[in-house]
Amino acid sequence: MTRSCRSPSGTGSQPRCRGRIGSASCGRPSRGSPVYWVALASWGIAFFEDCFQVPANRIGAAGGWTTAQLETVQEVVTLGVFAVCSVFYLGESLRWNHAVGSRFIALGAAFVFKPW
Repeated sequence: MTRSCRSPSGTGSQPRCRGRIGSASCGRPSRGSPVYWVALASWGIAFFEDCFQVPANRIGAAGGWTTAQLETVQEVVTLGVFAVCSVFYLGESLRWNHAVGSRFIALGAAFVFKPW
């Protein structure tokens, strides 16, 4: 897929990419790494995450949390870490719709933890 970097309105504010996805011309980090290295790194990160997740789930279950509550906490933490990484590593900006979505996720988490 080829893309070139150009602004949709000619103002230069937000480039529209017409080059390779992830290429430096599109303002995103370009690593040039083969797919198998990226897959191995992803699996390594997932393994590292699971090393914390399994004991945390055992501790949470021993503390009386339900499976739904444990999964909700895991997803909220994951989305928070993803937001931080997308801002600081990928250089993306968070917008108002991300804030609204985060509020809805927090509202959903509140419903999971509320005893009815």
